[in-house]
Amino acid sequence: MASKPRPIQQIISSSRGIGPLLDESRRQARITDRVRRLVPEALRPHLTAARLNDGELLLYTDSPAWSSRLRYLSRELKRRLQREGMVVNSLRVRIVIGRRQEKSRRRRIRNLSNANARLLEQTADQVSSPALREALQRLARHRRERY
Repeated sequence: MASKPRPIQQIISSSRGIGPLLDESRRQARITDRVRRLVPEALRPHLTAARLNDGELLLYTDSPAWSSRLRYLSRELKRRLQREGMVVNSLRVRIVIGRRQEKSRRRRIRNLSNANARLLEQTADQVSSPALREALQRLARHRRERY
């Protein structure tokens, strides 16, 4: 007869390779939560992770603008963390920008109505600048050629 299934948490915890990784992941998540509580609310969603290693706190953010803001607050943040008992000798900020997804939708082509094409032609006839006149006429022709 087959043995009773074990919970996945028990399997992961007992594994030699995965157990320590899981513990480290939890430790980093606690550090991230702790740091998030100490930064301004607007900055919290942009602080993607925090890692403390040998007194060096490494903070990850999702954009250059938020990293600048975090660097500006770093001295005060370091003091607050030290008051809470965390040993922080240095603090660095890194930017982790996720992959941008390709735009799958096509650009919508804006239509120029016949009335607007006529208005462009009339305006072109009134303009004294040859370059502007030619540009307006080109725009007006573009409408007629497409439709």
